[in-house]
Amino acid sequence: MRQSVRETGHPDGTSRRPGVPPSSGRAPLAVLPGLVRAWAPPELHGGERMAVRDRLVVGRSMEATWRIADEELSGRHFEVWRVGERLALRDLDSTNGTAINGEWVLAPREIEAGDLVRAGRCLFVVHDRPMGTAPPSRTTVAVADGPADRLARAPAHFAARVRAALHAAGLDPLPVLAALRTDDLEALALLGPSDRAAQEREAIADAFVEEVRRVEDPPAAVLHHLVLRRHPDSPVFVRLTAGVPDAPDDAVAYERRRDLILELYRAVSGDLRELELRLRQRGIPVTRRWLSVHLERWGARAMRAPRRR
Repeated sequence: MRQSVRETGHPDGTSRRPGVPPSSGRAPLAVLPGLVRAWAPPELHGGERMAVRDRLVVGRSMEATWRIADEELSGRHFEVWRVGERLALRDLDSTNGTAINGEWVLAPREIEAGDLVRAGRCLFVVHDRPMGTAPPSRTTVAVADGPADRLARAPAHFAARVRAALHAAGLDPLPVLAALRTDDLEALALLGPSDRAAQEREAIADAFVEEVRRVEDPPAAVLHHLVLRRHPDSPVFVRLTAGVPDAPDDAVAYERRRDLILELYRAVSGDLRELELRLRQRGIPVTRRWLSVHLERWGARAMRAPRRR
């Protein structure tokens, strides 16, 4: 950490409501640092950019400064605040956790332009001037071309590549794009903003479409296995293997027995109670809750809405 958040303290003022002009002498929003939302499922609303004047709370509730209707976000999920000319971030004891550059946020830490923040099903990129750049989902021609801009556009460019390849193959892109999971897009974004990283994402997009055409597996599972096979050391997969901080079950044990769990899951036609029973009969300690979590992660089970805070 470049500067101690503990030493600089936390602002106790509240952030300005949208639409209220800044008071005299305050910097205009266009020159303030903040966040760009680089990815979210298409059904989500809530804006695509937000500057941080004093403090910014991201979450699902009316109490959040930046409200996003994502059921995987807690009401007040994480907050970002000014530390001099820098920004700092902390998780607000959210249900599903917050990650920076693929790693869990376990304590307040400083962030800088180009950092990738994951919360719920959304990806955010820290940007020097988010209100002075075009939203990544609406930009086909680069308006700005700094590293943070290129990183913010990476998930949308990947989706566009997949869409074009599916159209060329005569396939409907909508169900495939709807199946894209944030875990895998996060791993792809963390390849970086370089031209080489962009070329790798394009290669994965083309390979993904080819696999979708060739096999009958769910698209989410196809992409996950493809990205995992090509980039097994991604910090995203390291984090997923470790599970949510303080998770009671051994996530590594579930990953190690993935093939067996999936085989039995199909054999019991998706009955989690029966799956738990059969695994316990084999001497494998599991719980239905964590079976559900891992089956969703592997793309074998439909995502369920997380418990609300």
